[in-house]
Amino acid sequence: EAFPIPYVSSTLAGCVENAKDATQGGAKYNFASIVGRGVGTTADSLAALKHLVYDTRAVGMDGLLAALDANFEGHDGLRMTLRTKAPKYGEDDDGADAIARDLVTFFCAEVARERSLRGGAFRPGFFSYGMHVIDGLFLGATPDGRRAGEPVSNSFSPSNGAERRGPTAALNSVAKMPATMISNGYALNMKLVRTLLQLLRIRVLEAGDAENGIQTALQELPELILMDIQLPGMDGLEATRIIKQNSALKHVPVVALTSYAMQGDEERALAAGCSGYITKPIDTKRFPEIIGAFLSKEK
Repeated sequence: EAFPIPYVSSTLAGCVENAKDATQGGAKYNFASIVGRGVGTTADSLAALKHLVYDTRAVGMDGLLAALDANFEGHDGLRMTLRTKAPKYGEDDDGADAIARDLVTFFCAEVARERSLRGGAFRPGFFSYGMHVIDGLFLGATPDGRRAGEPVSNSFSPSNGAERRGPTAALNSVAKMPATMISNGYALNMKLVRTLLQLLRIRVLEAGDAENGIQTALQELPELILMDIQLPGMDGLEATRIIKQNSALKHVPVVALTSYAMQGDEERALAAGCSGYITKPIDTKRFPEIIGAFLSKEK
């Protein structure tokens, strides 16, 4: 009542006919939406508990709780087990996907049975709008190996690094979800960089955060490093500075691969030591050419 929207209401079917503002339920299509996010993080956490704690008993519950309370400090081995030995949503694993399906089904059913303040139905959906990053800031460590403060999985997508079997497996996982219940739709973000590089017969090594990335680079001495700027914990620019200060790695070109595209972002990346700057979404036709050019410079 305090915030009517008469102009908008005049454009919506039903408001004029019902002589009611949209905020009072006058619109013919009088629904609202509640969106979920973090499907991958939640499903992977439950799948890790089921597989490692209850099914195989490879991990004890007391030890896991202690590691979570410590944010995995001093529990690197356990964290690696959670990240690499448990089934993941997005790998076309029937067990993990069944857990994700149960979660989505429950969420959609609960949302759909409620009514909005305007008297209309709620429609469930799965979108993040970047809020998965904020969610992660307030969430402690989780049993999938995610540290406190790191982003949860975005929208309807698998967790970062969980798509280890490629885009087809990720799509197969999503196809098992109850899409007809998600009446407000969902967003699925696909990561195609690894697939494109593998098509070029390039050996790809991945790391989920800056610390592991630096360690992997020191062990493997790659010819090229693609650096995401928005990383959990230490960001990509700080990681690039550390790499460029290391005698074994300072000659390796670092190319920023990021969704950051604001004025000055490219300059900051180059100032940190990056040799190039590629914005997402990537151009799948030009991307192989750009990467090939950087690799040819090293030969």
